[in-house]
Amino acid sequence: MRAINVTTGLKRLGIGAALALGTALPAYAQDAVCGTAAAGGQWLGGAADTSNLGAISTPFDQMALIMSGGQHVSYFSVDGTTDVRLEAESSDGGDPMIDLYDASGALVGSDDDSGGALSARLEQSLPAGNYCMVVRTFDGSGTTAYVRAGRTEMEALTAGTTTDDWSAPGITNGTCTFATATMPFGNGAVNARLSEGGVSASATPNDTPNLGFTLSEPTALTVTATNTTADPVLAIYDENGAWLAENDDFDGLNSRIDFVDALPAGNYCIELSAYNDGSLPIDVKLSTYDPAAAMVGMYERGEASPPLDGSYPITAIGELPARYRTDVQAGSTATWFSFDVTQAGVVAIEAVANGAADPVLILFDDFGRQVSFADDSENSLDPKMVARVSTGTYLVALKLYESNSRAPVRMLFEHFVPAK
Repeated sequence: MRAINVTTGLKRLGIGAALALGTALPAYAQDAVCGTAAAGGQWLGGAADTSNLGAISTPFDQMALIMSGGQHVSYFSVDGTTDVRLEAESSDGGDPMIDLYDASGALVGSDDDSGGALSARLEQSLPAGNYCMVVRTFDGSGTTAYVRAGRTEMEALTAGTTTDDWSAPGITNGTCTFATATMPFGNGAVNARLSEGGVSASATPNDTPNLGFTLSEPTALTVTATNTTADPVLAIYDENGAWLAENDDFDGLNSRIDFVDALPAGNYCIELSAYNDGSLPIDVKLSTYDPAAAMVGMYERGEASPPLDGSYPITAIGELPARYRTDVQAGSTATWFSFDVTQAGVVAIEAVANGAADPVLILFDDFGRQVSFADDSENSLDPKMVARVSTGTYLVALKLYESNSRAPVRMLFEHFVPAK
């Protein structure tokens, strides 16, 4: 460990990293309202007692300067069940997204493009309590964004979306019923084949946007749509056309819907569309929902940290030295590392692919809370992460942004502690 002045030591990392530290992380004396994932923010109204969205007459507006790999954090409260609208719109072509955390640090809502085009718009009914709105970009790049927080009856910042905003030619969204659907999975119930690895079909959104299937008994179901070139979108309806669920970009550009609670026996309609090219065939698969496999999938995508009990492969670095370097054959499936911090301070983590790939870094504490996220930095595809750490164990995921890609990546870990 390097016992140096933290501010001076960080100058060698460059102004981008130093600003990311300032915008994404709390000062030592500052309390985190919603845990480490939403630390370093400010109350929308300047203080806790003036940031109640249920009591304002006009929405709160902010201008957010988001550095590469950084985020903008705002705190607010509601004093009773309140329908809120949170929005973020870039002024320079960036792609902002919003994550919403409650006071326990749990993620309670998220949105990317519901504001129209690349703007984020999250509308949600919230019970009384304190909340943290985190605005960052989808790809980790920097942007300047307008941010608004208010109630749903107030004037919106963004235009919002309609189903036609993402439709491929020839698709009539919202009219997906079992009677209008083709039957690519065959006539009759699919349950017997679900236990044999699932059932699959290939469909072209422009030609066959509505796909029907039948369940003979209540079933916890997973539905996937795969073709990254087409960028598929899934929506599921019941027999009469009532909307049940929708997804885009669950895994890269591919879509997936998990019905953790069993769907009742009956007939259903899948509405298939594509953001990029509705003339391309998309592979659609139905399978029984597997909670253990779903959890492993989250580890593989870097969305949750694996347990430290040896049941999932993690490279243990041990006590983090002042400087640690390693080379990794990285892929779109996350590679995991753990390290131990014995003195509170700052860690700096870099992943360098020199343009051969687009690496991503995600840092978690030992409880599973996301501490930091980094993608591109300083006009390159290589991420650079700076995070304050306390004593304990941390986990880092390294993955490549592109699906089914592999490339050599060099990682550098550095640990700084305050001078005494």
